[in-house]
Amino acid sequence: MNDTLISEPATHEITANPITEAEMPYVLPQHLNREVFEKRTDKYDLFESDTIIQNLRRMDFVVRDAITQKNRRGSNGGTQAMTRHLYRLCKTSDFGKQEMPELVLVNSHNGACSLRVYQGFFRLICENGMICGGAEALRIRHMGHTMEEVLDRIRDVAERFGDTYGKIDSMKSRILTNDEIMDFAERSNKIRPSMNLRAIGRASDLVNPIRPEDNGNDLWSVFNRVQEHTMKGGLELAYDGTEKRLRRTRPIRNIAQNIEANRGLWEIAETYL
Repeated sequence: MNDTLISEPATHEITANPITEAEMPYVLPQHLNREVFEKRTDKYDLFESDTIIQNLRRMDFVVRDAITQKNRRGSNGGTQAMTRHLYRLCKTSDFGKQEMPELVLVNSHNGACSLRVYQGFFRLICENGMICGGAEALRIRHMGHTMEEVLDRIRDVAERFGDTYGKIDSMKSRILTNDEIMDFAERSNKIRPSMNLRAIGRASDLVNPIRPEDNGNDLWSVFNRVQEHTMKGGLELAYDGTEKRLRRTRPIRNIAQNIEANRGLWEIAETYL
């Protein structure tokens, strides 16, 4: 499957209440789609997003956030209803908590990506969702799988939902030295260039706290500062001698880039455990 990053920034809907099944088609035009891009072969399997989400609802999950990728010329093709889209789900009992583990599901109907499921985490204080790296990711090609097989594999990931807590507890108890904090920042500042995005001018800006709650030298606090600065942007760009005015990093809204950056930062954080 083609995973090139060629779509426009995504639009999304963060709500005060879980997104209901009746609301989903208005939030994501892809949710009820039953069409496949005409250039896909007969072997292409359509994994209906609404069927998957309805099965997760039966497991007591709710949709906290939904993101749609805008279609444009040069993309994988098809209509807006076929493009890459993302769901962030949490357990009903966790919705509205200051911190909550999530399932992050990505799908498309035009060959833009395989069906993917990640473990994630959301912090209400900064309205920032992260995606955990490592072996938690599930990828299923749109070929050679029945819907029941797909649902079984997603249920397997869902049954391990919350495993992330153990890793986060370890991060909270790991205190970094000043040298380790700067090393974290320098390594993290290479993620944007790896996706053809400009790095910031000073890596040290990545570890500056935005709010008092993010102070601290424990790995979890440092990771959250770096992750929020990287994803939300707003930091001064590295100066290449040609700019006539100050430029700042933009938020990473593209779904594929968002996942790549999030997982890269998580994997860097894990090396300090």
